[in-house]
Amino acid sequence: MAQFLNKEGLTFLVGRLQELMENTVDTKMVSNITDTSTNEQIPGAAAVWSLVIDAIADIEKVHMVVVASLPAIGENNVVYLVRVGTTDRYSMHKYIGGQWINLGFFEVDLTDYWSKDELTAMTNAEIDEIMATI
Repeated sequence: MAQFLNKEGLTFLVGRLQELMENTVDTKMVSNITDTSTNEQIPGAAAVWSLVIDAIADIEKVHMVVVASLPAIGENNVVYLVRVGTTDRYSMHKYIGGQWINLGFFEVDLTDYWSKDELTAMTNAEIDEIMATI
């Protein structure tokens, strides 16, 4: 069974974070992030936003499309998923250099995921107890 961070673990984590915050080095707020930025500098929100937006803009977006069968010619940046029979298994294909390349199989399998019945919600009192340690 998968492990998760319970109340005791969260409380311990909060304590460790508090220790880290108390022992931080003097930092300097900076307005941009560069190759020479160091751990002693804290980037402002605008600098982080700009860095993330620039990084996303440079990403060549690839998406997946479920099809009944492969088209004669595939589109750039598309991975085609062809269902295998009536299962939740798909054959993945990419059109590269004028030919179809089989990328293997993809299968949806949720058997190892927790169901709602297997989880217990934290109470307000438990949340208050954790917050009191911050």
